[in-house]
Amino acid sequence: QRCPCARSGAPVPMDPHGGDGCCGAEGLCTEQQDRERDGDSPGLVNVCETLGEWDQDSGEECQSLLVSRPLPMHRYQEAVDKAALALGGEGYFTFGTGVWPTPGLEGVKAYAAPLAAAAEQVLRPCEKLLPADLCAHIRQDTQMMGMAAASVGLRHFSSPQLMVKLQVFGRNVCSRWHTDNVVGRALVIYCGAGTVYSPVANMTPGREAKDESLVQHTCPGDFFFMKGSQFPSGIHALVHKSPRPVLKDDLQVAHRLVLKVDLFVPGQD
Repeated sequence: QRCPCARSGAPVPMDPHGGDGCCGAEGLCTEQQDRERDGDSPGLVNVCETLGEWDQDSGEECQSLLVSRPLPMHRYQEAVDKAALALGGEGYFTFGTGVWPTPGLEGVKAYAAPLAAAAEQVLRPCEKLLPADLCAHIRQDTQMMGMAAASVGLRHFSSPQLMVKLQVFGRNVCSRWHTDNVVGRALVIYCGAGTVYSPVANMTPGREAKDESLVQHTCPGDFFFMKGSQFPSGIHALVHKSPRPVLKDDLQVAHRLVLKVDLFVPGQD
């Protein structure tokens, strides 16, 4: 079985209850411990204490922003796998809606009510299939992460547009290194492997990693904002990819549940 937090995707032992292998106590991802001990590459990611720091000057020179929030990596796996099956497979578990600021309100407060409505809309088709505490996480995270993404956009645009998506991924993943054609993308993963990212200098002309030791990844529960190719600065968009599919003991895929908030240029579809 492949460990969900293996950087290179190589097979390694995994204890589903945490402890041995690369998963820490209580099944938490040890990448979070590595960040605290070693730090991250300068200019690659700005590790913040809170989402409120995402719109600070310190994040302008970084390709990504991250708030570490440890979440037991297997807590929701079984429920998410069953939900994906009940809906007909991973291709049918994808729900999204656009978010525009409320007319007459200024600043990030204009996004509060629309984000709350967006959370309800993406949860409506799947809420009965997911644990109540997971749905509560999704509602709260849509609001908090969406407001943080909007605050980043408001540093550069008057009324940025958001798109909220709740998606499941299994075997169909974007496994090639790439950048996103958006201003930015905020995301949080509730189960499964995290997003894999690397310094652009670590890429070959054929978009392969030169040195796997420089490849990093997020962990379940982390809030992560990746700058895209439309971000209005000289900072390079974050090069990233999806992790390899993970197979469980029964050889069925372990699905990843991902909440995304995309940030767009105002008026862009």
